[in-house]
Amino acid sequence: MQNTYKKTILYNLGKMEYILSELLNHKKKRVPIFNKLVDAFVLINNTIESYDDDLKAKSESARTNLSNLLVDSIEAYNKKKHSEFASLLGAIKNEFVQWSDFTKEHCKFKVIVFGVNHTIMQIQNIVDSSKADIVCLADDTGEHLGKVLNDIQINELGAAVQNPFDFMISAPCFLEGA
Repeated sequence: MQNTYKKTILYNLGKMEYILSELLNHKKKRVPIFNKLVDAFVLINNTIESYDDDLKAKSESARTNLSNLLVDSIEAYNKKKHSEFASLLGAIKNEFVQWSDFTKEHCKFKVIVFGVNHTIMQIQNIVDSSKADIVCLADDTGEHLGKVLNDIQINELGAAVQNPFDFMISAPCFLEGA
């Protein structure tokens, strides 16, 4: 099963924090450890870039700063400027802490609602928009495919689950007269 959106981001932020502490505490074997740091950053960055326009816009500056520091560190290491590399690690740690705290605070759960019916409006009122985004409505009948309801795309279930999500809510369909 695919990892959830927010869990993936939080897990990799934790991984980056651990890797940074390892980098700052160990002078040897820094390159393999540093590569793991870059990999975790790229994974988080790609997840945000491809799926979360709100978080992408809000964290653009911090992500760019951290990305630039990572590139500068790679260049310093490749040019055998070890003292510059070491000082850049401190700058990376500082920038990472700010970016990580911001991302943790603003990263929302992603929710898919399965079933397009009259309960959708009630579900949208229940989901706390400061903590979660309804990112897709999944139509089980095919009747509403391709339409948009309250700025939310309606897709078939297979397409709806292509991007990472945290929760799926099933909107019950009540039969009239039952």
